[in-house]
Amino acid sequence: MQEPAWVQLAQPNLNAALPDDQASGFYYLLADKQENLGTDQSYRRFTYKILNSSGVQDMSDLSINFDPAYQKVDIHNINIIRGGKIIDKFDPGKIQVVQRETNMERKLYDGRLTIIVNLTDIRADDIIDYSYTLAGSNPVYHGNYQEYFTLEFNIDAYQHRTSITVPEGEKFRYQQLYGAKDPEIDKTPEFTRFTWEDFELKAKQFENNTPSWYEDSPAVEITQFDSWEEVNDLFVNTFTLREIERHQLGNEVKKLLPNSENDKEFIENAIRFVQDEVRYLGFESGVNSHIPSGPSEVLQRRYGDCKDKSFLLSEILQSQGINAYPMLVHSYNGPNLTMRFPSPNAFDHCVVQIDMGSKGVKYIDPTISEQGGELEDISFPDYKYGLVLKPGTTGLTPLPEYETTSSTITETFELDDIGGGADLIVETIYRGDAADSRRIAFMGTSLQSIQKDFTSFYSSLYPGIKAEGQMSFQDNRERNEFKVFEKYRIDSLWTKTAGNRDVIQAQFYPLSMEDFLYPEKAADRKMPYFLNNSLDFVHKTVVYVPKAWNINNEKRSVKNDYFNWDLDIRYKNATLEITHRYKALKDHVAAEDVKQFLADHTKLQEDLHYFLTYNSRVAGAAEANSTSWTAVLFMLLLMAGVGILSYIIYKNYDLPTKVKAKHERKIGGWLILLGIGLFFTPFVFISQLLSGNYFSSSIWLSLFSSSDTITMGLLLGAELALHSVLLVFSLLVLVLFLKRRTIAPRMMIILYGSSFVFSALISFASFALHPEAFAGPERQDIYFELSKMGIRCVIFIPYLLYSTRVEETFTRTRKKDVEPEENIFPEEVPVAVMD
Repeated sequence: MQEPAWVQLAQPNLNAALPDDQASGFYYLLADKQENLGTDQSYRRFTYKILNSSGVQDMSDLSINFDPAYQKVDIHNINIIRGGKIIDKFDPGKIQVVQRETNMERKLYDGRLTIIVNLTDIRADDIIDYSYTLAGSNPVYHGNYQEYFTLEFNIDAYQHRTSITVPEGEKFRYQQLYGAKDPEIDKTPEFTRFTWEDFELKAKQFENNTPSWYEDSPAVEITQFDSWEEVNDLFVNTFTLREIERHQLGNEVKKLLPNSENDKEFIENAIRFVQDEVRYLGFESGVNSHIPSGPSEVLQRRYGDCKDKSFLLSEILQSQGINAYPMLVHSYNGPNLTMRFPSPNAFDHCVVQIDMGSKGVKYIDPTISEQGGELEDISFPDYKYGLVLKPGTTGLTPLPEYETTSSTITETFELDDIGGGADLIVETIYRGDAADSRRIAFMGTSLQSIQKDFTSFYSSLYPGIKAEGQMSFQDNRERNEFKVFEKYRIDSLWTKTAGNRDVIQAQFYPLSMEDFLYPEKAADRKMPYFLNNSLDFVHKTVVYVPKAWNINNEKRSVKNDYFNWDLDIRYKNATLEITHRYKALKDHVAAEDVKQFLADHTKLQEDLHYFLTYNSRVAGAAEANSTSWTAVLFMLLLMAGVGILSYIIYKNYDLPTKVKAKHERKIGGWLILLGIGLFFTPFVFISQLLSGNYFSSSIWLSLFSSSDTITMGLLLGAELALHSVLLVFSLLVLVLFLKRRTIAPRMMIILYGSSFVFSALISFASFALHPEAFAGPERQDIYFELSKMGIRCVIFIPYLLYSTRVEETFTRTRKKDVEPEENIFPEEVPVAVMD
């Protein structure tokens, strides 16, 4: 059959050069789509070249989908071009028509048919060229045309053309999105043709984990609807019962639903009935794609699709005087609805709006079964916008922001002994939509199968783990909490470390959070990154250790605009608690922020693994001798040496005074502040020595038992030496200060300066050599202390050097023969001055 007269035939370039990176088994030479609003026809032509055996396998069968309820198909030609010759493959006798339900897994049957043509004797380098026309459109649109098409293919194509022919006088408007180019416009007295044509198109590639709503391909949208009000008016009557029908429905419902004390209870019962007792199933051929079945019919057969169930629920509520209306939404493209033209095709799903007056508005998705919680707590997906089908609707309704509820998993390890096994008890509490999902999963799968999956999950971290007894669950549907209880036996929790046979360790890791704590990396992200904004998850690990352990309480966190992560480590009474919490704050990460988003996850990944480490050699030594007398002797020798040096300084070192006795001043002004500080300085050093684990034999043995930690041991020794030296030296400075010796300012400068310089050197050396040993808060504390010491030096060292009060206060010497320096111009002798 010939092409319709209005079709503008194209001449495909049969010799078009292939792209350099062509990897597919075929290459489109022409993809042509032409629509005629006047004849209600749609023409298609596809021409592609088979490149190899893969292309022969994939592209030798032609398929054409259509809805027999309102469409018919005319096939114009099916040709094979081989070596420049045309081979006619059109044989009506070999055409098959089958019904292939592509949405069966979603319980949707649309009634569409598929024409299948199996081509024989297809070879590499053949060119397949075929065309057909679809006639007819869905009568539910009342003759209004709407279309949304992109100007890019998901595969490479040499020529891509889309044209729309609009009869003269027909209303028509279009918009170009995401940089789509202007069409070529061919205007005649009878019609206007709009054509968008491109050549040598590269396949559109979406980056992994891109949000489903994200669009950036150049696109064109066409509609003959003027407003959302017009779309609403098209369907509102089909979603509204007459009063007599509503009354009859109400009588039927009263027999099915339990008696309710108030509207809230009735609404909850109605929701549970429609969600759980009316199964989700749809036959959506023809007008059924947009027109719902009657509520009484749905109630009788006990099944329906989204619009059937929404219509039923809204009318059940209306029958009791509760304002409820079906609402059209899009299951994933909600963020883009505000920039789209009014069109029924902007939606793919139907839900319910319940207007409870002063108590607010509630939204319910009737297709979600087994939801829990009271009315105000029933979760609702993040659809963004919807069109409420009721009289007077003129625009889209913004939907409430998605509300998350946290779920918690608590893993409790009861350790037998050091080096032995452990009992693992797991309690998981799912809340909100997580409880809804888990409830459905447990209803549809046996406990044995779930137990097997859970055990396999833990075996990746603890090989040889075995389940003990039957897992169980508790479902509190009123609160919408779903609890799962598990118990396991781990025979070997401890592993030996490489390089040191004396050291064993037990690992604790939030395995349940692994999927979202390790986002997929991308070198140069150009598209947003999908983020599940329902994530609010707490993983708590409790470990009962068989003996006391040296564990410090810690808190760490990573926070940004997209997620918050917190780590809390607590230890008390031989019980270790490790709590991780991850909360998503948005539904996607902007492309320009993905790099920092990934960097923040890399940072938190450093703190996910927690190890209890046991060194048998160190432990044995610690039990035999808990105090390191070597460290004590080292400190005493240092203090004795510094004490001798301090005595020598005190006895023999003086500076001449520049102030005569009559000009001496007492300690006052800032010197009082310095004096108070000097008085407490020895106590500060004593506190540091006692609290710094400098005299624990286990600490020293652990640091010097491995080559990896020797430098840390040396740095710890340097700290001990510094505090010991400064303790004795600070006593000398205090005595010199109180005796107002001339050398006191110089000794104070040495004390302050050496404290700051050597503390800074040891700290920065520790950061550089062992960065993993210092968490963020620890580093901040050290920086804060160094800052205080530095500020003290900046303020007081210049004061000690240049202050007149300092010079007039510290005037005394130990040696009597050290005299004040004389002025070369004595006050009593007049000096001659020349005119």
